[in-house]
Amino acid sequence: MRPVPTLDLDCARLLPLETLSTAVGTPVVDSTKVGPVERSHLADFEYAGGLQCAWEDATGRVMIVAGVVPRATGAQLRLSVEQGYSKEDGEAAVAAPLSSFCDRDVGCSIRGFVGDTFVRLYTPTTPWSGLPGTAETLADALKSSVTAAGEALPLPPLSSEWASGPRSCEEMIPAVDFAKALEVPEIHYGYGFPLDSSDGYEYGLLAAGGFACSYSSGVDREFSGRVTVLPDAGEVASDLIAAAAEPRELAGSAAGPLVVECWNNGDPPWTESSTGECTLIFSKRGALVRVSASDHGISRDALRDRAEIVARVVSAALS
Repeated sequence: MRPVPTLDLDCARLLPLETLSTAVGTPVVDSTKVGPVERSHLADFEYAGGLQCAWEDATGRVMIVAGVVPRATGAQLRLSVEQGYSKEDGEAAVAAPLSSFCDRDVGCSIRGFVGDTFVRLYTPTTPWSGLPGTAETLADALKSSVTAAGEALPLPPLSSEWASGPRSCEEMIPAVDFAKALEVPEIHYGYGFPLDSSDGYEYGLLAAGGFACSYSSGVDREFSGRVTVLPDAGEVASDLIAAAAEPRELAGSAAGPLVVECWNNGDPPWTESSTGECTLIFSKRGALVRVSASDHGISRDALRDRAEIVARVVSAALS
């Protein structure tokens, strides 16, 4: 059964605390601060046989996050095609050396492949004030650790429930049926991952046999957001629901408990000039399911209710 680590690697060996503390110029320790959405993304790494680690400074600020996904070349090829690139572009991305840079205003970023293992590191805290050469130091340390871990073991097969299950949103529920269920003229499916703020979880999700899509109800964009499905990881959703202070319940024929996490970029938040997103996490057919809805100038409750409408359709489609 999954999750099963397939690399002989843990956070302490991936990037030793001494290496990290020297690189960022301040002592760091392992961080355990994760909200529901972050914990669900951590599962994307774990259920692919990989890991994700985070480290914080003495004030509790998360300074560095790093993730590893073994046997991820297939995920890279699929991502390249879904983004409109060619298979050859995906193969070139796998063969390229790790890309790395550090900048005061945007922090540090490292991503790429060591063999067939995808590696991603970023610094969520800016402005960045680490030492010169930090990117190269951390990239070399990551490469050495992943290389020393050796070849990854194969993942255990998916359960019988998911061995022949859907591998895309269109297979889960055709867009035309999705539109009918939402009572809108049309639904368009698109690329399922953020292009500008990904921590690398997409590689884990796809390597683990999952799928994702964005959805939009055409010009009016009344319904707009993302759907991700991670097979055989329903216990993660169950644990998050059990730990939630105020879990909610889906109504109707697709009834079931869920946990909600919303964010907004406004100051103050949830005003006409701000953009918000609500993500619902639940278990269906033994999978970890995330359904998000996003919009501009909408209240938190209204956006959450909209996400629940979409979640009912997705839940029914997976039943």
